[in-house]
Amino acid sequence: LLYTHATIHARQDKAFTVQQGENGLIIAPKSFRRYNVLAETIQAINAKSAAATYIKLRPLLLQVFAEFAYPKDVSMESIIKKAAGEIIAAPVLEGDIYVTRPSMYYKYADPSLEALSPVKKQMLRMGAENTKIIQNKCREFLVELAKSAI
Repeated sequence: LLYTHATIHARQDKAFTVQQGENGLIIAPKSFRRYNVLAETIQAINAKSAAATYIKLRPLLLQVFAEFAYPKDVSMESIIKKAAGEIIAAPVLEGDIYVTRPSMYYKYADPSLEALSPVKKQMLRMGAENTKIIQNKCREFLVELAKSAI
């Protein structure tokens, strides 16, 4: 558990890198590998155990959630499902991802990718394999939550 916490919260110590592709700059494959440890850690989570732990801690979590002053029609589970849905809906791109650098920061060369939500753009930066791992774990967790009928 401490390893997982440290891994998820660790600052990326490796730089985002690009390389020359056929038609411009692409995200370098080694940039995707920066997220391998995170993806492997998430993959190691037992979805059934995670859902059971969530259910067990839910009363306490609901008390904390109430202090955030969300509107009454917003539930904690709706936020979890929306967040997981955003991750699951992220595109998985197997080929090169072209970027430009109009200023200090890189942007996706494809306007449809640049228009994606921050979460979906982050998933693209993780690479196809890591994205699939994280998306699959989100699906597994949602299935286990659904079995609990909360």
